[in-house]
Amino acid sequence: MNITKLCSVTMLLASAALAGCNSTGSSGTGGTGGGTDGGTGGGTGGGTGGGLTNNLYTASYATGSKNSMATAFAAAGDKLESGTGAVRRTFGNPDDTHSLDQPTKVTVTKTANGYDLAYGEASFSFTDSDLVDGYYEKETANSSASLFALEGDTDVALSSPRAMVPLGFGAALDGDDAAGTDDATSQLAGYTVVGLETNPDDMPNSGTATYTGKGRFDFYNKSFEAGSEDVRRIRYGGNSSITADFDAATVNGQVDVTSRVVRLGDGTNTADDISAKGASVGFESNIVENGFVIDEMLGNAALEAELADVGIGEVEAGGEGRFYGENAESVGAVISGESETAAMTGIIYGDEVK
Repeated sequence: MNITKLCSVTMLLASAALAGCNSTGSSGTGGTGGGTDGGTGGGTGGGTGGGLTNNLYTASYATGSKNSMATAFAAAGDKLESGTGAVRRTFGNPDDTHSLDQPTKVTVTKTANGYDLAYGEASFSFTDSDLVDGYYEKETANSSASLFALEGDTDVALSSPRAMVPLGFGAALDGDDAAGTDDATSQLAGYTVVGLETNPDDMPNSGTATYTGKGRFDFYNKSFEAGSEDVRRIRYGGNSSITADFDAATVNGQVDVTSRVVRLGDGTNTADDISAKGASVGFESNIVENGFVIDEMLGNAALEAELADVGIGEVEAGGEGRFYGENAESVGAVISGESETAAMTGIIYGDEVK
């Protein structure tokens, strides 16, 4: 394993602007159907950016008639915007693997027979023929990309009754544009949550809610070189529990880490059930408008020991989350960060326990 072990292994996620932003107040002009956010296609919702950090993307808000992925992507041209903190590996001698310093907008647009994925200046089109085992995968002379739901088949998830969908994606890039495999100068991988956010005006102001779901954290080996059989990525997954106290305007969450998948450069995956170790990582934050900033996430002693065993080291990163649905019935957050030996991209999400 080509990852240098460090003495300090506490998983520390420091504050950083990451996921994107919701609207600061006005709900936009609204309109009918899906389509563009906050204008003629956002329903009674959307609006310009602002919110917690910056104007990264335009939020689409849930309404009575537009409250699910099925209604958000009802017709060709309907789109949802979000943000991500991804990992990028730039080819060179040696390769340079790092988490991106700036968050990037992600847009998913429904087409007549599939979906388009836009990441920054790069754009990829997926059709039904690109579905492979439930996820979109495309490699042509002009592009190389993938788009996948973290739960279920991607096409089904994007037309489901849920108010949001956690997604993963990968892309080959030449500069900031799409590239074929032979022309690529870098590779990109990350997670995002697309959905209909809770309008800040509709956020609950009393009571509590508990959400259960999943968490995933991908650590990419900074010293990995293309063509080698060394460890390329270590992926941790587990079950999430998130509690929002709307009276106090606070939110806290925990991911109980249950699995580890080590991927080598030759594509070989080794999966292990590590639930018996009792590793977990958690966070606490304040709710602002319809979201929250994750200033730090702290792993327990079992997680520290696990990270010591694989040599990931101390991770500095940050994250942001949003509530989704008319009544904040779902929640999702994206995470990004890195250590001296690894670059990380992650996601935490859940649905309310009724």
